[in-house]
Amino acid sequence: MTKWENKLSDARRAHFVGRHTELERLDALCGDDEHALLHVWGPRGIGKTMLLLEWARRARQRGHAVLYIVGTAVSSARRDWIESITATKQGTVIVDDFDDLGELRELLRTVVLPELSTKVHVITAGRTPLPGPWLADDGWRSLSRMLRLDVLGTEESADYLSARGIVDDTDDILGSAAGHPLALCAAANSRLGNDIPRQNETAGRPEPPGLERPSDAETPRDSNESRNSAPGGPRLEREALASAVKDALRHFQDAPMLAEGALSRCRFVQAVHEGAHGRNGVDALRHALRTAIAALEPRDAKLLTATYLQGRTKQFAVACDLGMAYSTYRRHLARATNRLGQLCWRREAEADLEGKLIRFPLPPSRSRELQLNVH
Repeated sequence: MTKWENKLSDARRAHFVGRHTELERLDALCGDDEHALLHVWGPRGIGKTMLLLEWARRARQRGHAVLYIVGTAVSSARRDWIESITATKQGTVIVDDFDDLGELRELLRTVVLPELSTKVHVITAGRTPLPGPWLADDGWRSLSRMLRLDVLGTEESADYLSARGIVDDTDDILGSAAGHPLALCAAANSRLGNDIPRQNETAGRPEPPGLERPSDAETPRDSNESRNSAPGGPRLEREALASAVKDALRHFQDAPMLAEGALSRCRFVQAVHEGAHGRNGVDALRHALRTAIAALEPRDAKLLTATYLQGRTKQFAVACDLGMAYSTYRRHLARATNRLGQLCWRREAEADLEGKLIRFPLPPSRSRELQLNVH
């Protein structure tokens, strides 16, 4: 009997392009005796779920057991979720939407995953790097690796449009989408007429569930207005954002100064604020900085953490604690700060793009079920 699941898989495979290096990294984990977990991360719409579904399909075709779990569905089936993981004796456990597990991530780290056989590997996927407790745990830090998904290249983007049947006049789509998979999909839908009907075409009918659409009053008249109308005001230029990052580091322990700084109004910081219940603006900014620092090279992260996040007031004392000559310390600190500024710039650009995606006529969010059967 043919299932709709098979047809869904075929349709996804037909439109899957690129990601060869990422698929190889996922393949390598299965035969790795030194690492138990690979965390795939990147902004919303970058293609994490599609990558994992495609890898799982290929792995199952090779006879590899894969358990696929979606974090957003776990809360309603917590016992089944835990039992399904602990019952896995070999193969790979995939936990998508890892950010949505909340406090259950600690249950994974401290209780569930340590009990698994070394024949089982774990792949998690979320919008941010592994959270602090995982990186502060010497064991999991040693046994884990992270894979950051980036946008598609121009050739891969063109391949996707070709798979959708769009081969002519693609420069406008390629330029506006800038390789972002969700933006490519939305633009292709619009070009092919597969978009959600606009508001004036659906008068008297409710909006599809899960679809966020700006009202007519919020819809920009031109690209400049769009760029400046999103929450947080006009996007900072690269140098201004780098300066704002340095100011935020200097005032990391000073909540009032931190709240008044330009970085608090950046989109990637506001995304943290809006996505975390009970977290105020200063806490959101601190969390955004901590996660960005944690994503840097270990030496850069150690320097920035010791200098700014631990409340030390004298850099000379920090240099002594780290066993570094002061001039060497200052040179490496400047490099680490610049790299943090570059990373925050990329995250701000990603958050800015995500904010613009709601202005495309996107299809409603697809419903994904908790899959508890090992295929």
